Amino acid sequence: MSGENAPPIAIPGQRVIGEPRRLRHEIAWPLELPDGRRAVLAQLVPELAADVALRRRWVVDMERIAALPVARLAPTLALGPQPDPRAPDAEPPWRVRFDPPGQPLAARLERAPLPVDEAIALGAELADSLQSLHAAGAVLRDLDPRAIVIDDAGKAWFTDIGHARLAILSSRTASSLLLESSPYAAPEALVGTIVDARADVYSLGVVLWRALTGDVPFEAALLASRDEVPDLAALRPELPAALVALVTRCLARDPEARPPTARDVASA
Repeated sequence: MSGENAPPIAIPGQRVIGEPRRLRHEIAWPLELPDGRRAVLAQLVPELAADVALRRRWVVDMERIAALPVARLAPTLALGPQPDPRAPDAEPPWRVRFDPPGQPLAARLERAPLPVDEAIALGAELADSLQSLHAAGAVLRDLDPRAIVIDDAGKAWFTDIGHARLAILSSRTASSLLLESSPYAAPEALVGTIVDARADVYSLGVVLWRALTGDVPFEAALLASRDEVPDLAALRPELPAALVALVTRCLARDPEARPPTARDVASA
């Protein structure tokens, strides 16, 4: 079993170029591959890999992510250990994915509030990218800015996605799920109910809110406080009324009250 300072040999000739870090349920190492490309090797943490059901869920979800036909989803380059990453007696399963060059969305949002035009362009780009994921049959459930990279052309790349279901399965109580949840997750995702693309529309609304104000509209664990959306116009009076209305609709507690698709957000 590999420790945090000794990653598995996933691709012959790989070179670790930085310190490991905790990435949700994984330990991740930055790599340089023999062909010069940058990649990330992420391994399921041992305590979750020891649970057979959680281990299988992680592998299934990562296989599904790898198979998605989405242009700006960072491709999976390897998945292991072979021959069967599900095998309970093997080392914790791991994946290697391409690391697209650019700036993490989380870093971009650190300098928010952004100029209105920049925030609108960012929201439209994210909505278009989300629509491509939804068209391929995927729902993120938690659009985390740490899992999105904006390249030099302003295009959004999705990197470390597909972990929301494992988060629910590995949370032992409803209260622990709420305490560990993300402020970007839709209310219906926090309580473990069936979600659809409108959950990602909610997450997009949170990203837009943060881009426009520098903060998220709700605290992560305070689900009960999400019934009434704060007044965005009071925080930034110069915002166009149509933009305020759009972001407020995205953040509706009831999915039926949100724009039905990410394409609708991009069009607006």
